[in-house]
Amino acid sequence: MKTWRISLFALVLLLLSCDKEQQIGESILHLNVNAKEVLIDIVDIENHHLAKDRYTDFQIVANNDSIINAYLVESNGNTYLGFKPVLPLESGGADTIKLFSRVYLGRETVTVVESTFRLDSVHSTSSYSSLYYTNTENSVFCRPAETPVRLLVGTEGTYREEGQAKFCVVFNFPSVEIPYIYSVDYSVTISGFMGQNVEPIQRGLMVTDNPDGTQNVALAIEGTMHNYYDAEGTLQEPYNITYEFVSRHLFGNNERHILQITNSGDCSANKIQACSFDGQKLNLDSVVAMNSFGGEYIYLSLCR
Repeated sequence: MKTWRISLFALVLLLLSCDKEQQIGESILHLNVNAKEVLIDIVDIENHHLAKDRYTDFQIVANNDSIINAYLVESNGNTYLGFKPVLPLESGGADTIKLFSRVYLGRETVTVVESTFRLDSVHSTSSYSSLYYTNTENSVFCRPAETPVRLLVGTEGTYREEGQAKFCVVFNFPSVEIPYIYSVDYSVTISGFMGQNVEPIQRGLMVTDNPDGTQNVALAIEGTMHNYYDAEGTLQEPYNITYEFVSRHLFGNNERHILQITNSGDCSANKIQACSFDGQKLNLDSVVAMNSFGGEYIYLSLCR
């Protein structure tokens, strides 16, 4: 009986000793991380900048479910949601580590940032070990996040927006009667990918007299288009661009007239694939023109 008590006491001491060594081992391990800053501009289809308007609704969660500190960055007239990826202590040790940071807007996941960490050096003494890691790259939707990332949030999901190019439609009215030769009353709205609002820009307005006393009006309306990528990094192609046009001067009524264009999805080398006006399909050979830079645009002649 005495021998049994001694053995039990020795076992307890052994367990306590193991716990103490583990705690010491954890306390002397240091991770030093040189992390890159990730900047994200998040907009809805109305082009509201959500990082600024709904900052308190955002939360960024690391692999170990810890909360990553997020902040706002003002740059080039934009407001970005900023953060630096975190490498938890328990993740240290491997030469290369890949971790994910989830960006939430409320309860919805907006995007997942994949980060790669490289072990550069290890400094060890008898009392501690320091691991030095560099955050070599970050990606959003399988595409590098070296520069600020712009995300479009809509009812169909979230897409990464990249690049930009001008897209133009010339509305030509060969014979109309307008009350003031230098004043044409009209209203145009443009919607792009997922119905995103696109600001219409009047590129040109030309009014010339016809021999019969009517006028020829050519109105060029431009909008800025982008490329869009899904979570797998796949370019979304094609997608629709819609012009809604109202003008009593030009159409002789106050009805909405709708021009719908299907583009290839690549704004840097856009190819128009289909076009319709007020539901009537148009022959591309008769409406697609080429600008001096080799880009395609629509030249639509409308007779009342």
